Amino acid sequence: MQVVILRGLPGAGKSYMARTIEGAVVCSTDDYFVDGDGHYKWEKDKIHEAHKQCFRKFLRTLQEGTAQVVIVDNTNLLAWEIAPYYQLAESLGHQVVIVTIEAPVELCKRRNVHQCPPEVIDRRYRAMVLEQLPPYWEHIVHRSG
Repeated sequence: MQVVILRGLPGAGKSYMARTIEGAVVCSTDDYFVDGDGHYKWEKDKIHEAHKQCFRKFLRTLQEGTAQVVIVDNTNLLAWEIAPYYQLAESLGHQVVIVTIEAPVELCKRRNVHQCPPEVIDRRYRAMVLEQLPPYWEHIVHRSG
């Protein structure tokens, strides 16, 4: 099983990329905030539960072993956010790759559909640029926009 951990700012194109991989199981914290009519409504006080739900889906998918590709579609800007997914998949013998989607910050601000304020995107961009992922993690960069 191939595990792809997407990494990038809100609006960078992670979800778009995830949808283009046919047959992949996508694990996304965003799913928690989509109602029955398909409308997205983020609620800050529910983010912890949303992340737990995403991780449970990821674990369940790995345990079932029926998917060819599993995608983690979260911002995953910092190593500590990626580590639980990476370490679990690797410990179960799956091939893991992190794909950082780089897009111009101003474009991300325009495309952002998650009600993330521009100043937060700026702050998260600085954090992502400064973050050094462990050199032994397989990591590629995809430039978008």
